[in-house]
Order: sequence, then C-alpha cells, then structure tokens
Amino acid sequence: MRGEAPYVVGADGARSVVRNALGFTFDGHIDDAISFVADCEIDAPLESDVMHYFTEGDRRLAFIPLASGKRLFKLSGNAPAALVLGSDLRTKTASLEARAKSVLSKSCKIRAIRNVTTYRVSSRLASRFASRRCIETRLS
Repeated sequence: MRGEAPYVVGADGARSVVRNALGFTFDGHIDDAISFVADCEIDAPLESDVMHYFTEGDRRLAFIPLASGKRLFKLSGNAPAALVLGSDLRTKTASLEARAKSVLSKSCKIRAIRNVTTYRVSSRLASRFASRRCIETRLS
C-alpha cells in the first residue's frame, strides 16, 4: 500500500530502525556500573507501603513495595557481582540478602526472588529529530 503522510514518527526505541534508516546517530554515554532490579518476597523491618531508598558512597539500594500490607518488594540498585556473573539462584539470593542487611542493620530474610534483571544506565540522544520528507525509505 502506498500513501502519503505529512510526518513519519520513529518511536521504536534504542535500536530504532527508523533512526538508523534515516542515518541519525544515537550519541551519548553508557555507564560502566551495572544496576539490577528484582522482585522479592522479604521478611525485613520495612513498612510495606513506603519506598525505602539507601545510599552509601556510590552504592544504592531501593526497596519499592509491590503490594501494600504484603512482604513483596522490588529491589533496585548497584548490582552485586553474584548477579552479574550468572550465579545460581541460591548465590544470588545470598548476595541480595547480604546487601539488604548491610543497609538495614537489622535482620532480613529473602524468601523468594523473581525476575532478576541487570542493566546499564545510559544517557543518549538522537543527533536529529527531523529530516527531509521520507519517500520510499525502506525500513527493514
């Protein structure tokens, strides 16, 4: 189907096919530090309807409640090595539990971990946001 439109909008993310087809660069910085996010069931002296955020130097750890009145939290912060190196679940759990205890200074037991993801924070921006009319540009 052929047609015309006054604009083409590329809202297809960091690996944008549209941006690449138009030859726009995606300049910026990707942090060296690796961060993590994990859904956890935790027994800890934390209010379950308040976000708790701890920092110490360049280390950070957040406990974000997932359900009020429950012990379910999303943990997020700088990734311990055990999360990055592909360790087994028991090692990952022990690593997160140790990190949680280090900031809480109290007892803490992680009962279950789900959906552990590691990532790097990036600050990047497309070199341009507008160009010529797009005529017969193949997006493949």
